[in-house]
Amino acid sequence: MVFVPAVFIFATYAHMIAAYALGFIFVVGRAIYAMGYIRDPEKRAGGAVATFLVNTILLIGCLIGVAARAF
Repeated sequence: MVFVPAVFIFATYAHMIAAYALGFIFVVGRAIYAMGYIRDPEKRAGGAVATFLVNTILLIGCLIGVAARAF
C-alpha cells in the first residue's frame, strides 16, 4: 500500500533514477519473499527485510524531498 505512492513521490521530489533502482529492489525482494514463503515460511526473512528497507528509504526520501521543496 505504501510502496506505489512513495515511489512516485520519491521520483518526483528526490531522485528519479534512485526511485527506479529502489523499485527494482522492492520487486525482487517481494519475489524472494514469495519463493521463501512457498518453500519454507521461515526462509522469507530476506525478502521481508529488503522490502522493509526499501519502503523506509522511500518514505524518508519523500519526507526530505517534499520538505526541501516546501521551504
